[in-house]
Amino acid sequence: MSNEQSVDEQQKRYSNEKPVTTKDIANLYSHLQTMIDNVPKSPRLEIEETTFPITPTCSSSLIPPNRKVTPKEPDCPCHHILVSKDSKYCGLCDDVIPVLSQLQHEVKSSRQEGKKYKESLELEKQNAKTFTVQLNTVENKIVNLNQKLNETNQKYSSLQEDLSVLKNKLVKEKEETERAKEEKRVLENELEDLSQKLFEEANHMVANEKKAKHELEIQYQHLQAELKQCQIQLEAEEEQLKELKNKLGDETTVKQVTTTGAQESLLDIDPMLLSEFKELVDCGPSRKLHTIPFMKNSLLEDIEPCLRFGPSSRLSTKKLCEAISLNACFIEECPQVCPQQPDPLKISALKTTLWERATAISGCQACGRNTETVLPYRFRISVMDDWACIDKFCRDRLVAVCEFYLFVRNTRQGYYHSRTLSDLYNESVQLRLSMFYTRMGTPSPPVTATATATAITATADATPISTEEEETLTDTETVLSSDSSISSNEDDAYFPRHPGNSVWVQHSFL
Repeated sequence: MSNEQSVDEQQKRYSNEKPVTTKDIANLYSHLQTMIDNVPKSPRLEIEETTFPITPTCSSSLIPPNRKVTPKEPDCPCHHILVSKDSKYCGLCDDVIPVLSQLQHEVKSSRQEGKKYKESLELEKQNAKTFTVQLNTVENKIVNLNQKLNETNQKYSSLQEDLSVLKNKLVKEKEETERAKEEKRVLENELEDLSQKLFEEANHMVANEKKAKHELEIQYQHLQAELKQCQIQLEAEEEQLKELKNKLGDETTVKQVTTTGAQESLLDIDPMLLSEFKELVDCGPSRKLHTIPFMKNSLLEDIEPCLRFGPSSRLSTKKLCEAISLNACFIEECPQVCPQQPDPLKISALKTTLWERATAISGCQACGRNTETVLPYRFRISVMDDWACIDKFCRDRLVAVCEFYLFVRNTRQGYYHSRTLSDLYNESVQLRLSMFYTRMGTPSPPVTATATATAITATADATPISTEEEETLTDTETVLSSDSSISSNEDDAYFPRHPGNSVWVQHSFL
């Protein structure tokens, strides 16, 4: 029954198929040839020559004529069951063999798994390659990190050493700060003591100044009383002088006395002093000014005493001398719109104490006198300094010193080469006298009527006078009185000075 069913099925399959063509037959022959080639050879047969493909034109015999078959063993039908190794159909009945189909299915599945495994193996190989590359990179990183770690360890050790050094320095700095604090405390205590002593000294100076002021007031009163007595005596002497006018000799006698007196005064000049002054005139401007003996003596005897403005002087004599000798002293009248400056001033020649630097200084900036009146003059020795207000007497001193230095400067530069040595010496004596008079508080020499009256009395006792002699006496008295009040402007008329001046003075005190 099973055979019949299989036959029926084959018939149905063949009936359902298309009609067979020559091409299908040729394909069937080629398929059979491949099946024959794939069938394992029977050990009983030995094929001596090569097989050729069976074409449809050949005979239907399966064995080609040029092949010699030598059966060795009996041929078994089991060798011809399988059409090919991959076929699951029976070569005899063309049915599916279940075992073979299962085996082929398992082979396919195993092949697919093998492919999968190969693919996974390739992936794993690629992953292994990447992992090896990553491993190499990681190893390189590890080497670098080890090097960096060694470097960091070295740095860490060096930093630890530096830290230990810094700790030692910190300890030393702490010790030094403690010492500095202790010294600061000591200095603060000393500063407190000094400030206390300073205040005590200031109070003591104020008390001394008050005492000196009281004594000066007493002396002033005594001097006023003496002045009144002198005025009374002067009036009496003037009356005597009027009486003596009628008893003087003739004019020729007086002229001879005056001319001989002038010649004797020139002959009475000390030759040593005159030689020192001649050295000043002859030396050029290249030599330092205060190395000349004449200037040394003038500086010691007249200039420095003239620039010492009393016991309460606030200016440095040395700095003032340097500024005046360098033509850097400026003196002028205070403008009316310029108020007095109570704030601490910036003055190069100022000589102040620690207390005076922190407080405002009122009054004259030179002598320190406090006056209720407005100070009429001001001066400075540098363009960077502030104007310092001074009174008339201090201004007269500064002007006298500036005029003396002006005369010395012009003499050294040769502006007075046409004048005689005696004239120049007399003018230097006159300028030094003006410094002396300003030190004494008067800008010009006082009138000496007593000496004139004594000379006239001696002349009157010698010879009687006539009317002409009386007129001559009157003229002589006028000349003598005018000589006592002669100014430096008249000297300039006889001996003109160079316009260059070390100080700009708006009004002269003479």
